[in-house]
Amino acid sequence: MTSALPGQSRAGPSDRSQRARVLTAAVLVTALVAAVAAVIAPSGLPSDDPLGGLARFGLAVTVFAFAQLAQLQFRAAAGAVSLTWGEAALVICLHQVPAGWIPAATLLGAGLAWSGMSLLGTRRRPLEIARVASSLTVATALAGFVTTLLGQPLLATPTPPLVLAMLAGAVTYLLVSVGLGAVTLSLHHGVPTGVLLREVLRGKLLMFVGNVVVGLVVVALIEVDPRWLLILPLPLWLLQQAYRHRLRVDRDRRAWRAFAEATAALDHRDERGVATAVVSDALTGLTNRTAMLSRGDQVLRQLARDRPVALLLLDINRFKEVNDTLGHAAGDQLLRLTADRLGGLARGGDLLGRLGGDEFALLLTSVPVLGDSAAPMAYTLRQAREITERLAAPTEVAGVRMSVEAAVGVVVASAGTADMAELLRRADIAMYQAKEGSGCVAAYDSARDATSTDRLALLAELREALAADDQLVLVLQPAVDLATGAPTGVEALIRWRHPRRGWLNPHEFIRPVENSEQLGTFTRYVLDKALGVAAQWARDGLDLPISVNLSARSLLDRRLPTEIADALRRHRVPARRLVLEITETVVMSELEVIDEVLGALRTMGVQLAVDDFGTGFSSLTFLTRVAVDELKVDRSFVLRMADSPEAAAIVRTTVGLGQQLGLRVVAEGVETAEQRSALAELGCTAAQGYHFFKPMPADKIGAVLGGLVNGARSRVVPLRADGAS
Repeated sequence: MTSALPGQSRAGPSDRSQRARVLTAAVLVTALVAAVAAVIAPSGLPSDDPLGGLARFGLAVTVFAFAQLAQLQFRAAAGAVSLTWGEAALVICLHQVPAGWIPAATLLGAGLAWSGMSLLGTRRRPLEIARVASSLTVATALAGFVTTLLGQPLLATPTPPLVLAMLAGAVTYLLVSVGLGAVTLSLHHGVPTGVLLREVLRGKLLMFVGNVVVGLVVVALIEVDPRWLLILPLPLWLLQQAYRHRLRVDRDRRAWRAFAEATAALDHRDERGVATAVVSDALTGLTNRTAMLSRGDQVLRQLARDRPVALLLLDINRFKEVNDTLGHAAGDQLLRLTADRLGGLARGGDLLGRLGGDEFALLLTSVPVLGDSAAPMAYTLRQAREITERLAAPTEVAGVRMSVEAAVGVVVASAGTADMAELLRRADIAMYQAKEGSGCVAAYDSARDATSTDRLALLAELREALAADDQLVLVLQPAVDLATGAPTGVEALIRWRHPRRGWLNPHEFIRPVENSEQLGTFTRYVLDKALGVAAQWARDGLDLPISVNLSARSLLDRRLPTEIADALRRHRVPARRLVLEITETVVMSELEVIDEVLGALRTMGVQLAVDDFGTGFSSLTFLTRVAVDELKVDRSFVLRMADSPEAAAIVRTTVGLGQQLGLRVVAEGVETAEQRSALAELGCTAAQGYHFFKPMPADKIGAVLGGLVNGARSRVVPLRADGAS
């Protein structure tokens, strides 16, 4: 992310796009002038030329078209950059075609090649094709001018002076084409032009030398005996493979160098700096949810088992109205203000964190133990009311004077009777009681905790549901390629059609299942259902991966890889078509058994995806331990990226990291066309969300996927399909 210096203006995306369009129009006009000039320029061909002018012009068009088709790509600061055989084509055509004809041949040949690639591969806008073709045309026009200024290469025997003239023309072509491309990308993406020039020239250097050598060799063989050209295809193919290998090696080297620099930066911080980078919430500087759970459990273990502790869970009332009315920047300011005020109330030994959104948690470890058994709760309730009063003190946010109201849920327990996750669950119930009641503070009441008395019954009913085979329903949500609209995969989700409670979403029953002995049976059930659907797709001619979420506890079972292998064989589904989505809990863990299970799954060929990537800094460390195939950007960042520079930076960084490491990047929770466009501009490969499709039953998704595949083949990109479910 770039920032403007004081006193400077910073061009927004719309300004940059407008300037890029102006530049494209100017280059296109220049290219057309250069191409038209070929019509009135004398040819310079001998009258007894055996091929004839039309044949030579057609040869030039063909050579420039093939030079563009045999392209390679590498990742630069502003996206993918194409490397072609343009210099080789230029040298050959300078020898075979009058220099004045080359711009027209370039415009026609490059335009045809890029249009064909757009129809058969990644779709490109006509303006982009025009930009590429016109930039190359201007480059060849200037290259031809420089070459003919130094020599006359047309049908001439190569001599050292003539070779130097052609080399000067090739250098001119390289600098002009790269320069125009860098300026355009800089205007589009706001990346400094100098940075792009250095990156592209460094990546192009080897191919430039090879291209010039190939062009001169072809010219020499034509002069000696054109039949020698028949031996060139194999050497050219080998050279293309060498180029590709070199780019791959450079890409990997850059990726690991960047990762090493990031690791070294952490290593050189002091202890406080490292701790802050790993466990802090980026906006407020407070402990984040993951660290709150981890540190909280450590604190509880260090206290005597009968020592009373209290957890306060705070939620800002009507926070969404602040975001909607004043903007997300004002919402961020309000969150920072709340964090500062809470920090002033915390005492030594207490643990304060932001759990996400507008939720904060404060673990009190210095609860008084004197008096009767009700004293700890009475003390904690007084603390909670003091917090709400302090927060309610008038303040100014985005120029508006306001009072911050909050609901606080309070739970008191002995340190040895509950872990942080359970304390947070109870405090969450109390907090919602506070929101529903007339006051702003509420204490946890087990009698009102429906889940505490209902959990056993729910698990017993789940056992019946697994046996009935008609209550647990698999729904599926496609992810689509942002460039073509083609489906890239499908995520399997589970819903419970409970005979008494009605439809239950996963958050209503997954957590109890994960903490019960039924987890293994439930996991096998979902995998079996998902692989059955994938097998049906294969019979229908659809070759798509299906993703299944995997609990952290499932990876503690060394039998899991064998069970998955048996299921794949039973359904005759290739391992590569199964993607297991790993939660952040798994990423945080460094247990040897988890790495062993994941390694076995990778050896089988099963793909792995990191779900909710970006919500924890530990995700980077995990990528060095276990090879994964996909990163899924958490929906919270996607929803806020248009208004929050921090969220946009996280999305941009995740997409860039995935590109550097050769991983798929899927953005979750895309709900608007603006979010889709922003993700596509960042280079994100795929996305899923209600903007494309809601989760739908298995019996409907086959037709939807078939339509997406056919639409992508005909280059009809679906913008929205709300009615699909």
